[in-house]
Amino acid sequence: MKVSGRLSILAIGSCTVWSCGGSIAEPDLTLCETPGQLSQIGLEGHRVTSLLQSPMGFFAGTASAGVYRLEPDGWGPLGLDHGVVAHLLFVPEPAGPLLLAGMSPPLSGPPETDAAVFASFDSGETWVRRDGGTALANDRNFWALALAADPTNSRVLYMAESAILRSADAGESWSFVSGDPESAGVGIRALIVTKGGFGLADGLTPVHRTTTDGLDWVIHGQEVALIHTLEIHPPGSETIWGGASAGVTRLVAPSTEWATVGALLPGAVHALESHQGRLLAGVTVDDVDELGVPIGNHAEVYEWDPTGDEFRSLLVRTDTRGVLSFAAVDNQLFIGTDGDGVLCFGL
Repeated sequence: MKVSGRLSILAIGSCTVWSCGGSIAEPDLTLCETPGQLSQIGLEGHRVTSLLQSPMGFFAGTASAGVYRLEPDGWGPLGLDHGVVAHLLFVPEPAGPLLLAGMSPPLSGPPETDAAVFASFDSGETWVRRDGGTALANDRNFWALALAADPTNSRVLYMAESAILRSADAGESWSFVSGDPESAGVGIRALIVTKGGFGLADGLTPVHRTTTDGLDWVIHGQEVALIHTLEIHPPGSETIWGGASAGVTRLVAPSTEWATVGALLPGAVHALESHQGRLLAGVTVDDVDELGVPIGNHAEVYEWDPTGDEFRSLLVRTDTRGVLSFAAVDNQLFIGTDGDGVLCFGL
């Protein structure tokens, strides 16, 4: 499968940008540079649950076909197709460069493995299990629905599902720091840590917060609708934005109060991206027939307008399934969809 548009890959000597004698260079993606341009760039038919642009390459995690890396002639499969790739995370030096993949159970059938996290040191060519200490006494698999790194120490990582785990050695070992690890069901869907040491985890469970280097998390009552994703905007600040079931909420750490920003959006916000001073929101809008029966969904993208204190529409695609993930590169927004692969939208 070829990629629509242009993909320019830098070369260093006789090796590609993905890895070169231990040094890593970043690919030059130029696929939809014109503002408003929209291109389909492959993985049609896949639910793209995670997108990641990193010095190790550009990656897509899917719901049923594992991890892919964008290469000069299309998307190359990298394995991990035994479950849903819920989250991709790049860990920089000194702990890395390291690529982590957080897994959740397959959409159908029993899981082939109980591994929650895999790591790759070679841009996804090979994977090793990296979830020591996550075994549960009741034999229930603990899955990594969300991953986060401490922005001030790349060795300190967090993962979450029904509880929160912390690693001080870049994922080689983990320990439970909050929640009930033996509780059944999916809980925490989003996890983030600010430079000031404020951590926030949200989803179907009560909200978890920490201000103590992630060692002691406090559980608060559920304050807003289901949170699907979290983002810090502006980057480096203590302001956290949450993509909720019908809009976007915001808090400024260490406050514990969420405030809805702007008008309600037409669907669930599954993706937020802070990029070049802009905050972008990806929405999955449910479609219904004349009787109100759900018949599918479609994708919409919005941008936060601080002058009007509201989100303004950038893109409506009634023929494309909803937004599940984002990754921004230069003036391009890559959109992972709920079944229509990856789109590239010029900003």
